[in-house]
Amino acid sequence: MLLKASHDKRNLVEFGKANYAPIAELREEIERIHANDMLSLHNVEDFLKQKKNHKSGFGYDSHS
Repeated sequence: MLLKASHDKRNLVEFGKANYAPIAELREEIERIHANDMLSLHNVEDFLKQKKNHKSGFGYDSHS
């Protein structure tokens, strides 16, 4: 999703309405990743290795 919206507040509101579902899905995915990261953050070496191996996108391996 490309975020193309003008600086006009009315257009920003319309953009938000039109893209509510994809934005909500991205927010939920970020929250899941963050929660998963918090479970292994105490083990810094393994945590950083996991992040280094992850190239792009929002996905994560829930089996680690």
